[in-house]
Amino acid sequence: MIESRQAIVERSNDLFYEAGFVGVSIEAVLDASGLSRGTFYKHFSGKHDVALAVLEYRGTKFEGALAEALADAADTRAVAVALFRVLREWQRRHGARGCLFQTAASEYGRRHADVFRLASDHKIRVRGLVEVALHRAGATDYRRAADELLLLFEGAVALGQFHDHERQIDAAERAAAALLA
Repeated sequence: MIESRQAIVERSNDLFYEAGFVGVSIEAVLDASGLSRGTFYKHFSGKHDVALAVLEYRGTKFEGALAEALADAADTRAVAVALFRVLREWQRRHGARGCLFQTAASEYGRRHADVFRLASDHKIRVRGLVEVALHRAGATDYRRAADELLLLFEGAVALGQFHDHERQIDAAERAAAALLA
C-alpha cells in the first residue's frame, strides 16, 4: 500500500517538475505511476493532495542533502561551496527547470494557502540551515550573509532554466566568494 502511494508521489514529482502543476492531469499521473484510478483515490482525494505530498517529499530530499553538505563546513567559504555543490548535484540528478516550490507558489498563488505555506516553509527551512551553518562557521552577521548567499542561489536556479545552468552556478559561486572575502 505504501509503495503505491510513494510511486504516485515520485512519478508526480517528475511530471510536475517537467510540466508544472497546472500542466499535469490525473490521467498523466496514473499513466506515469502505472496504477489504477482506484489505487490513486485510496491515497489521494485529487491532484491538489498529490501536489502537497510532492512538495513535502521534494523538500525533505533537498533539505536533507543540504543539511548533510553543510554539516562539515568549517568556514563561511566552505558554506558557500557546499551550498552551490548541492545545487550543482541536485540539478545534474533532477534537471534544471527552476524551483518546484517557486512553480507551486506561482501556479497556485495565495488562493491555496496550504500549497503556498509548504513552499514558503521550505524556503524558511533552507534559510535556517544556511544561517546555522554560517553562524557555526563564525560569520559575524550570519543573517545578512545568508540573505546574500540565498539571493545568489535562487538567481542561479532561476536563470539556470534559461541558460547553461552550470555557468549560472559557477557565476553565483564566484560572486559568493567575493562577498565572503
